[in-house]
Amino acid sequence: MSEPAGDDRKVFDEFTARMLLGGARGVMDPYAQEIFDLWFSGTAPDEVIFDNPKWADYMKADKGLERIIDDVLFRHAKFLRDEALRAGKVLPDGRIDLRFQAYQVQFHGEVGTQTGGYNSGYAVLHGSNRAVGDVQVSGTISIEQASVKAPNLTVKYTNNVLTFNDIVDPNYQYGSDASFDRLARSMTRAMGQRPPKNYTLRIVWREAGPWVYEIPVEPSKTGADWLKPYPRGFK
Repeated sequence: MSEPAGDDRKVFDEFTARMLLGGARGVMDPYAQEIFDLWFSGTAPDEVIFDNPKWADYMKADKGLERIIDDVLFRHAKFLRDEALRAGKVLPDGRIDLRFQAYQVQFHGEVGTQTGGYNSGYAVLHGSNRAVGDVQVSGTISIEQASVKAPNLTVKYTNNVLTFNDIVDPNYQYGSDASFDRLARSMTRAMGQRPPKNYTLRIVWREAGPWVYEIPVEPSKTGADWLKPYPRGFK
């Protein structure tokens, strides 16, 4: 079979590129497709915000992220307890009582179990990016002690706003990402469009709560050592 002429070759390349694009998108779930399509189009703004029920439900459904948030807020509650005790913020009868204070925490978060890949929104996101804010959670916190003799404090987080911050770009630590980036750029050239464009993605959702935690009234003997895994601290 003879090789196609110049113009025919250009059409063949574009056809192949569109077939490859269809195949790539075919293995993605709708969440991965939405993130990918913006990147592949080459026209994404520098910052994209997803703030809608579709993405709220998706982020809430990830149990791994839920566990990370629980751990961070449990530690944060202990931090506020210790701060209140050091500052003498107690009622006349000696009970700790902090009601309806604003809070904000920032930490690294991960969704899904897969590192790399494009088949799901979780896989595309995976870890938050510290350079653009990681995961941020803010809202209102109340700490109450039922009685002076009660061994635990009840901590309630309400009006919670959560933001997962990431940069949508190939992760060159993984050969598959590097290969796919090269392929995607070849595809866009064949299709006569702009090359893929990296962008900052912020996914915002809200949970009214209350999220309720029980913590000991007395600080642990290790004091503030529990803060060590979070060198960025709490805001």
